[in-house]
Amino acid sequence: MSIGRAPNILPPSLVELERRLNERAQDPPEVVAKRMAKAKDETSHWAEYDYVIVNDKLDESLATLKSIVLAERAKRSRQDGLVEFVRSLMDY
Repeated sequence: MSIGRAPNILPPSLVELERRLNERAQDPPEVVAKRMAKAKDETSHWAEYDYVIVNDKLDESLATLKSIVLAERAKRSRQDGLVEFVRSLMDY
């Protein structure tokens, strides 16, 4: 996963996504139709991501996202000063 690239978040189904969009009643039907078309296109790229979250239950999806962020922050390559820190431990 490259720095700054978000996980791919998928709806549990396209039927559910359309229901959620319509339930919000924020967009006219033609906007919902465009968003659904865009969602289908974006979904086709799922394999390009290191992480994929199916947003079925909000609490679980949020917990998964938090876990991904923590794991990414803990990667060796992202920890500045780690080489020096480990050397100081070994020199003790």
